[in-house]
Amino acid sequence: MFRKLWAQQWFVCLLPAAFALAWLAPDLAARGGWLRPELTTKLGVALIFFIQGLLLPTAQMRAALGQARLHVVIQGMTFIGFPLIGLAAAALVGRWLPEELRIGLVFLSVLPSTISSAAVLTAAADGNTAGAICNAVLSSLLGVVLTPALLGLAMSWQGLAVGEGGAGIDAWRVVTELVKLILLPLLAGQVARAWLGDWAAAHKKALGTVNTSLILFIVFAAFCDAAKAEVWTRHGAGLPLLALAIAAGLFVLATAATRALANAAWLDGGDRIAAEFCAVQKTLASGVPLAGVIFGGDPRTGLILLPLLIYHPLQLSLHGALAARWSTGRGPRSG
Repeated sequence: MFRKLWAQQWFVCLLPAAFALAWLAPDLAARGGWLRPELTTKLGVALIFFIQGLLLPTAQMRAALGQARLHVVIQGMTFIGFPLIGLAAAALVGRWLPEELRIGLVFLSVLPSTISSAAVLTAAADGNTAGAICNAVLSSLLGVVLTPALLGLAMSWQGLAVGEGGAGIDAWRVVTELVKLILLPLLAGQVARAWLGDWAAAHKKALGTVNTSLILFIVFAAFCDAAKAEVWTRHGAGLPLLALAIAAGLFVLATAATRALANAAWLDGGDRIAAEFCAVQKTLASGVPLAGVIFGGDPRTGLILLPLLIYHPLQLSLHGALAARWSTGRGPRSG
């Protein structure tokens, strides 16, 4: 039982260990620490997106480009519907939340979709896999620009400050860093597919493990910064429960809104499956690196990431159960 859990959820299993190590030895990966996170986390982000570019199936993306209604539903929900839900939630319950969780709630809501898990779950549920891949990749590319822009607007609207010293989001710095650390490595990975595509496909699992390990290191560095700045000691032990309530509430509301949009767009069963998995899921693989760039050394980043770190296993668990159900022919009916 433990081996199966470890094989499927080793990242989640190691999060408490990363938190404990950061608490005990924050100088390991805090800014200026032994592991030099100012450089190593940036190199990790670039490598993550190079690997993603190397693994992107461009042929399947091109095949699904003409599915306009599906694109409108997924991208509209990802970058309009979900952020509006997050803002509404922040307005309704934000006064009872620590500021870091309010920022984390909004940050989670403006993130792009996952790529691999949305596509894998759509395929497992006999949905429109090509459409899911196309929209997940499109979402990730749009997120490089839209996520910081939407987050900046939301923070301004709520009167919240982020970034080192509360200086706010430096738009030019964020765009420059995102181009250097995300877009250029992603494009380099796509170019490298001409020579390394077959090798990458044969070693997809190992490359996925490398990606997840790099994400874990970036999260650990954020935890170390938070521990060194004594961010965790400012709030009670109920903080993870608050983050869980945020994640579960957003998941339920986003699922209901996505199903309503799919009905309104008259999507068929396969497209509805792709829409639900793509529009409701939020990326950890891109979210953690984006947070590192956007928040620019803010020591609260570890706490800001908490809703996302809880939402990630929650979405995989619930969508995995849905995929198993829908694969037996009990999938969502068309509108």
